[in-house]
Amino acid sequence: MQRLRLTSLIAILTVILAVAALSPAYASCVRSISYTVFNNSTFTYYALDQNYTSGFAATVVNKLTYNTTTNKAAIVRFHLDANTASGAYIELSFWANKELHVWYNDGSTNVEIGAGYWESGNDTKLTVTEDGVISVVDYEGNYVVKNYGIGAVTLYWVGGHGETTNSIATSGYVTVSVGTVEGSDVTSAVTPWIPVIVTFAMLGVALSFIKKFGS
Repeated sequence: MQRLRLTSLIAILTVILAVAALSPAYASCVRSISYTVFNNSTFTYYALDQNYTSGFAATVVNKLTYNTTTNKAAIVRFHLDANTASGAYIELSFWANKELHVWYNDGSTNVEIGAGYWESGNDTKLTVTEDGVISVVDYEGNYVVKNYGIGAVTLYWVGGHGETTNSIATSGYVTVSVGTVEGSDVTSAVTPWIPVIVTFAMLGVALSFIKKFGS
């Protein structure tokens, strides 16, 4: 009987670990943009794993070494049109002096919608909700842009460019991670705990099972 209880416990714990491992990971699509891209005024674009039609959340990490003589901006673009040569986009301008400027272009007019600061190697976070509300948060958790509405959009591409040819950076790269955006603050808070909740629930079932059949 003791051997049966031990065998049952091992089997159930194996199932619990498998469930925890298979719980949603909410993975994102990651693109790395070389410093050479920012030394060109022409937009270089990168395809994503999908077209993000219901909003998106992006994290940008800037690890560029800037040309200190020119002190220009490396510009990361989130392109909101299937045609890379036209259409709307959001741009984050990472200046050499650590200023961060956020721009929105509706396809014809370019408008600065926020300004703040960035820090090398730290996260700058952009969120666009399903109904097209933009927020940008800096590396310290401060809002650079908060709830700027543009209407529902689809993200097709990410990429980058500079302002003046061969003047922005001497080395390094920028990583852009893009994923789906959660529907609400409550959902965002609860979602990371779902695997833990499921695991504890199954552990309770396992202990009940062992108690029932081991008595």
